Amino acid sequence: MISIGSIRKRVRPLTWEMLFLYSAVLSLSVIASDHIVIDGGEYSTWEVNRISPYGYGDLALFAFAFILCFTIGTLALALLFPTSEAYKDKNPSLEVARLNRKPILLMSVILFALYLPYLLAYWPGLIFGDSVSSLSQSLGFSDYSNHHPLAFTLCVKACLFVAHMLGLSNSAGCALFTIIQMVVLSLCFATTVQWVMQRTGCRRIWRFVLLAFFGIPPYFATYTIAMWRDPLFSAAVLMLTLLIFDLAASKGHVLQTEKAWLPAFALSCLVACLFRSNGILAAILLAVVLAAMALRSRSAYKKPAAIGAATAIAALLLTGPVFTALGVTPAAKAEGVGIPLNQMARVAATGGIMSDEDKRYLNELLPLELYETVYTPTCVDSVKWNPEFNEEALSDGFWRHWLSMGIENPVTYLESWELQTVGYWSINQPQVLSHNRNIAAGVPRNSQDPASLEAWEIYPQNKLGNNAVHSLLCTDQGFIPIGWLSWFALSAVIALFNCKKSAWFVSLVPTAAIIATLLVASPIWYWERYAVALQFLLPFYVVMLYCTDGVRRRPVSNEQRTRLSKLFASPKTHTI
Repeated sequence: MISIGSIRKRVRPLTWEMLFLYSAVLSLSVIASDHIVIDGGEYSTWEVNRISPYGYGDLALFAFAFILCFTIGTLALALLFPTSEAYKDKNPSLEVARLNRKPILLMSVILFALYLPYLLAYWPGLIFGDSVSSLSQSLGFSDYSNHHPLAFTLCVKACLFVAHMLGLSNSAGCALFTIIQMVVLSLCFATTVQWVMQRTGCRRIWRFVLLAFFGIPPYFATYTIAMWRDPLFSAAVLMLTLLIFDLAASKGHVLQTEKAWLPAFALSCLVACLFRSNGILAAILLAVVLAAMALRSRSAYKKPAAIGAATAIAALLLTGPVFTALGVTPAAKAEGVGIPLNQMARVAATGGIMSDEDKRYLNELLPLELYETVYTPTCVDSVKWNPEFNEEALSDGFWRHWLSMGIENPVTYLESWELQTVGYWSINQPQVLSHNRNIAAGVPRNSQDPASLEAWEIYPQNKLGNNAVHSLLCTDQGFIPIGWLSWFALSAVIALFNCKKSAWFVSLVPTAAIIATLLVASPIWYWERYAVALQFLLPFYVVMLYCTDGVRRRPVSNEQRTRLSKLFASPKTHTI
């Protein structure tokens, strides 16, 4: 039985402070979530989606949640992730040889075959309003815009071009894009499975478990056929995270054993930067952290840092001055200030405190009398896409008025932020836990408005013939909530710190970038597609913790090492 004295030896002093803060904030989030009431859809008014009154019972709930979280966290750190002197300076036995390509290709084929029925049932892929916007630009019916990333639109245009060159229809062009996306995601998921197998040396049964994890649930399958920018962006984040972990865990030696590392890293950075704006943030943060690591210890981090910085700068220049010079319409200014804009709208809608100057400014943005009916607490779209909304006013003192109103209405601002981001940090909000409208929320034209696609000469079909297959190959399914994964990733930071694996933090930078951007700029209270990369990364989070000293104490035997070397033979192998 573990004693209090041994626990104190196994947990670093600063770890106690981190765990205390983590437990306190998590407990507060539990209470806050318990009072957030979402009785309507995302466009319901502030009387429907609201925050219920707090009471003295919340103090007891906080105490219980805090004690429970702190106790479980302490035991987990002491038993699974200790900082014992017995394991000081010992590294886990990880293989950083180049990944074996043959199993990856074989598993990719298996995954593609599992996804293929979904494509046939929802031919030529799931098409949404976002997809139609890109199709309109690709076919020359509207000007190019970066509201939906131009890189995504150009990929769609290229597929349509190939289809037209072959004398095929727009439907065939959309199907070509979907097939390419299916191939890319199948390769990325198969690479993840192989990465887990080689980095941990786990039993063969886990290969089938991971294949089932990625291949069987409709949740992942529907992403592979969804004409959104999010699947390809999330696949890039998945690969980027695995690459960065290998770099940090091997202290740069992976650059010697895997010659494809730098090209793969550059490509992943590029796709992430061009397909979502928070990809640029991730690349910048990676460049900064890797540069700091290079200055502190190893020069092996210099090239990755330079690639990350160069990619981010190139993306900023491309989406900024280059697109402007080419006449590409930039993304709407309101996209980057969704949460602050809704905070101000809540003050106006609920009769908060405002100076005469603030009232004039809000009236310039949107007629003051409209806020009470237009403001929706769980989605900012009803404000920023209102026909009366004046986006140009955002360039005229927006942040000054936002700060002025926030000083007078801090509680209103906090409530607004809670209601618009709850899905990304809550672990107990009922509507988050039961949410299963990931695809339906995008209003797929295939099933909900197929006639609208005929104007684009796109004709959705069920090539399997029997519509009964739609109940089997469903498009909407719940999955592990994003809030759970956000807190799990944060707990991993504490575990890594206690195990003296702080260098591994860098592999969580893309995760942190996604969570941070959603907490400050999310347009809607919850939509899994915005953070699906975290769900893709679930096996990585588990393996990262498994690879710490405390969990993996037993060294790999010579017999097992010989077996692994035969399975994953490589001319250059480095063990860390």
